[in-house]
Amino acid sequence: MTEAQLFSQLITLLSDIHSSSEMESFLTAFLTETEQSVLSKRLTILVLLDSGKSYEEISRELKVSSATISSIATIKDLPITQKALQLIKRDQQLNRLLGF
Repeated sequence: MTEAQLFSQLITLLSDIHSSSEMESFLTAFLTETEQSVLSKRLTILVLLDSGKSYEEISRELKVSSATISSIATIKDLPITQKALQLIKRDQQLNRLLGF
């Protein structure tokens, strides 16, 4: 199998997991703590950039390089990335309403 085929299988698997608890179980079992941290930080960089934080503030807060921030900044305006941001904002609003 090619890497593209393997990646396609991963995408299919992830899209077939519909509950957040199952997704958490899978990602916790499948990814190392470092991999989980890297993915979480990349998503947080996206949110912080969207909120207007500077590279310096993000770098200091998350202990990431400006190159990492820049790589996320280049995809910030893609439609799928904007959709992800909308979903995150919706979840944050719901959590605030529920008192989390």
